[in-house]
Amino acid sequence: MEIKGTGVWVGGYQAVEEPLQPLPENWSCPEDLAAMKRPRMYSLEALWPKSCFPVTVSEDQLSEVYTRGTDPWGTHMVPLAEKECCWTCRAFDTWNVRWNAELELESVRSELLAFRKTLSLSNPELSKKEFSFTLDKETRLHIIDFKETLTSQEKPQLLEAINLFEPLVSAINRHANSLVTLASYYKDKDGAGKLTKENFRALINYQELLSSSKKKNTYPSTADSLAVTPSQQKLISINA
Repeated sequence: MEIKGTGVWVGGYQAVEEPLQPLPENWSCPEDLAAMKRPRMYSLEALWPKSCFPVTVSEDQLSEVYTRGTDPWGTHMVPLAEKECCWTCRAFDTWNVRWNAELELESVRSELLAFRKTLSLSNPELSKKEFSFTLDKETRLHIIDFKETLTSQEKPQLLEAINLFEPLVSAINRHANSLVTLASYYKDKDGAGKLTKENFRALINYQELLSSSKKKNTYPSTADSLAVTPSQQKLISINA
């Protein structure tokens, strides 16, 4: 923060004080209004590297030091890459990836139902059996026989059939790419390694994902949604 004449400047942008809005006529407060300190708010065209967008901040926030190495919301994201603009753009990117991953998982659910219906035409008994699947680094699906009900003949039949069902394979690859991208935005937790395409097969079980997921109908819009929840951490990190 720099004082020039009667103005306040931060990172080359002038901080313009916002006029205090009048209190409502019916305002009532147990405290003495004369003793209340209403915070001064300032608007800036940008506040690098926190935001390349116009922002409104408090007087205390004007003196805060923002760096490209530490996210201002304390959500343990990795430093900004050279090609990234600012932390606000990173936040938008993170929200978009997470939102897309939710939609893509629902697409996986729909395509799996379509695959089972298609399989039932040629192999009704096999289509009724429970199974899970995952993805390897070559983008090929692998069957997880968690119920141990598939015979030695059925498992290769199912493996071939599911990899030939292109809509499901594409849906899973899109969702996997989103999960790996989301993981790349965050630091390792307690020294754990992060989810990558190389370890995706060992960590991700789609039966578990589909069983626990709930379709979201609202777009995340607060800084709190940038924090990784325990359930999300299981998706993007290897437990130490």
